[in-house]
Amino acid sequence: MAVKFSVVIPCYSEGRLLRETIESVLNQSYSPFEVIIVNDASKDPETIEICHYAISDSRVKVIWRRKNGGPAIAINEGFSQAKGDVFLNLDADDLLPSTTLEKAASVFLNDPKIDWIYGNYLREDSPHRTGQIIDPRPIDLSIMLSSKRFIPSSRWFLRANNPMRRHVWEALRGHDPDLDAKDVHDLEFLIRLIEAGYCSHYIPATMYVWRKYLGNNTRLVTPLSWYKIAYKHWKIYEKHGLKYRALELLLWGSKWLNDLDNIEYYRGELMSCIRRGQFKFPTLLAMILPSRIFRPVVHIASSLR
Repeated sequence: MAVKFSVVIPCYSEGRLLRETIESVLNQSYSPFEVIIVNDASKDPETIEICHYAISDSRVKVIWRRKNGGPAIAINEGFSQAKGDVFLNLDADDLLPSTTLEKAASVFLNDPKIDWIYGNYLREDSPHRTGQIIDPRPIDLSIMLSSKRFIPSSRWFLRANNPMRRHVWEALRGHDPDLDAKDVHDLEFLIRLIEAGYCSHYIPATMYVWRKYLGNNTRLVTPLSWYKIAYKHWKIYEKHGLKYRALELLLWGSKWLNDLDNIEYYRGELMSCIRRGQFKFPTLLAMILPSRIFRPVVHIASSLR
């Protein structure tokens, strides 16, 4: 029995990069059942041309959205029309190594209890340097949602381009449509996926190529993005012993918004955690960094991503 992969590629203005992404899927050693390109109301001529070109392959379908809704809505619409039994979301400027689907199919066929698969990925920060292989393990929210030792960044390394059985996507109801390109909508979906306890399998191979230097979404993420995550998933942070981290993110977000009442409230709550010894260096940084210089510091940090 074959595994029927439905690959959804949301696009906006990726141009020739979209062609490379599509070809990386169509040229897999294990052929996809279908490739669904969701054009999110792009007006870019090259992107539109490539979408028209792609449908010359019978496995490809293009959904033309009339109104731009952002990646979460585009991805959801793509999978709502998918007919395969395994779903895979792929960013329009990234690539699949030629044996990704073959490796995933082998796992799904050999063990029906496996719900989703993840593996290593190649992160390319520059077209002029060799990329870095990232092993996203361990898949443990108590680690992944915590901050790094000396900087506020999360210790999250898992990408959202993981093959999963159809029933998993449907049970989780896809990505949160209230989160847009400036939010970490893909990470929010993964939090729900991991917390739900679905059975995963790690493949010790490069399953995905993230051409980070080409994308702009990473630079759009602000403290408000993480504020939304901490607010929505407060109970998960608390369950995993990360109440102080959630408060830290809520304080960062409040400073970003210059919300004086919430700044005062979260400072008080965070101070209680500090008194109990529940903090890291970024927690102290969140407490002492003045709101007036917070935005300039974040903008500088974002430009260096």
